[in-house]
Amino acid sequence: ALLHSSMLLGTFTDRQSILELMKVKPQDAEKFFLDHLGKDIQFLAESLSGNIDDATMAVHLFLGYILDSTADTNMTIKVMREKEDRVQWESCLKAITQS
Repeated sequence: ALLHSSMLLGTFTDRQSILELMKVKPQDAEKFFLDHLGKDIQFLAESLSGNIDDATMAVHLFLGYILDSTADTNMTIKVMREKEDRVQWESCLKAITQS
């Protein structure tokens, strides 16, 4: 859900960069990511034995936790064009979510 929502947001801010990440380029990238996000939320709802609202709230609370946890750090949201940037960000996120 986080990946697909990030990529959906990216189609509005830097569409070309998002399309460059994809091997197969859909005609309507926004619909493609929105459909996948919907499937992610449905899967999360089933995994939580809940409904769509429960899953959406879980994602919302998780994102809020991440924002609160990173408020005092130098972790910033940026375009990650290089693999090393992504690996560094993933390491920071892993450290935050495991604390």
